[in-house]
Amino acid sequence: MNVKDIFNILRHFLVVVKFYPLRWRRFFLILAILMIPPTSNAEDVPQGFFKQVILETGQFVVVAEGQGEPRSIGSYSVRLYSGKEKKFPFDDFLGGLVRPRDGFVEKLAIVDLDNHGDLGLVVIVRNAGSGSYLSADAFVLSGSTISFLQSVSGISGDADPVDILKEQINASTELTVKSRGSSCGKANAGSELDLPAKGSNVSLSRIKEICVNYGLNDLLTKIEKDPPPNPFTSDGCSMWFGTWKGVSLYPACFLHDLKYWAGYPGEEIARLSADAELMIDIACLTGSTSMAETMFQGTRRGGHEMYKQSFSWGFGRNQ
Repeated sequence: MNVKDIFNILRHFLVVVKFYPLRWRRFFLILAILMIPPTSNAEDVPQGFFKQVILETGQFVVVAEGQGEPRSIGSYSVRLYSGKEKKFPFDDFLGGLVRPRDGFVEKLAIVDLDNHGDLGLVVIVRNAGSGSYLSADAFVLSGSTISFLQSVSGISGDADPVDILKEQINASTELTVKSRGSSCGKANAGSELDLPAKGSNVSLSRIKEICVNYGLNDLLTKIEKDPPPNPFTSDGCSMWFGTWKGVSLYPACFLHDLKYWAGYPGEEIARLSADAELMIDIACLTGSTSMAETMFQGTRRGGHEMYKQSFSWGFGRNQ
């Protein structure tokens, strides 16, 4: 019952009792108000599955079915928040996705999907039909980003969809590693070369060796002509994880850092080129275009020289 319905009831009631004495009209009015059922706005009442999970990083993930939708079919959202403000946990939204569902969300789990320590989120959906089949979607939780990875469907109702997802992910990883060509990306193009450790200072002679090995001739010319005054140190993939599906991302991130170190202020085209080459390297290393595109967007937003961070464009020339 909404406000308009209540108003109409009271209006008709007043027409009927207007000939009664004032004290009786008051009595009947109070009685009518008490008999009106409480109102509610359906949009204000949470519906369906809703769960919040706090991560080790302090961030938290919220998974919720679409509000107002039937439980048997519809959508669900996965939202990531920083968790910085404990009193206002939903103030700092980082990102999220909306996925379709054929059934109702039954549970979610934070698991090591590839058995290499990279955490993922699995959302399990149970079909509302007689078979009670299961489906599951896997998501990658990386820094301040959440990305869809893989899904399975039509699973028997008593099976474990997480185990099936892991098998598919590991199988696709092996196929990717076997089929990856050496011509794909600079990080794959060089011969086997042990790169300097993360956080160590790298000499100019070693930088020359690395550039020659990976075919970075233009970069080497740039460095030899005007070496940056600050020594080169790579922090790896900065605030990103260093491996994915058992594959090290360090070579791609190291070469990207090298290009950023040698950059001059205002070289927007050179920075775009470096970020694009990182995207290609990551795609070749992992076999994942979504992961590569996510990292590309992260470097475009966070790597600008104006932030003057240790990983910002031109950090070798910052005074």
